[in-house]
Amino acid sequence: MLTINALIVKQKHDLSNEPVQLKQMGLDFYEGIVNGHQVVVKNEKKSLGWTPSTPVKVKCDCPNFQFQWAYSLYKQDALLDPQTFNLTPPKKTNPAIVAGSCKHVTRVLQEILKTVK
Repeated sequence: MLTINALIVKQKHDLSNEPVQLKQMGLDFYEGIVNGHQVVVKNEKKSLGWTPSTPVKVKCDCPNFQFQWAYSLYKQDALLDPQTFNLTPPKKTNPAIVAGSCKHVTRVLQEILKTVK
């Protein structure tokens, strides 16, 4: 399982100025829309609240997430709804199977941390 901080740190793209439509779905889920892409984040340890060290599972509907990040997140038990993804190793986009996330997931995680402070 990966933490919020681990997913944010591994991101190379800065979308900190991009608007996010963020909606809390109960205590353990957030849904966000960034640049038209839907992101869902699940808190795996509700007792921790939402902090940088909170373990999470994530998913995004963008192609980059599907083809570069979904498989590595699945291997780290950090992929939400794995049955909805084609889980084949990304031989070209992430051959080392490095865990990370797309820019949309990163932006939503940043916004969640700002919101709960």
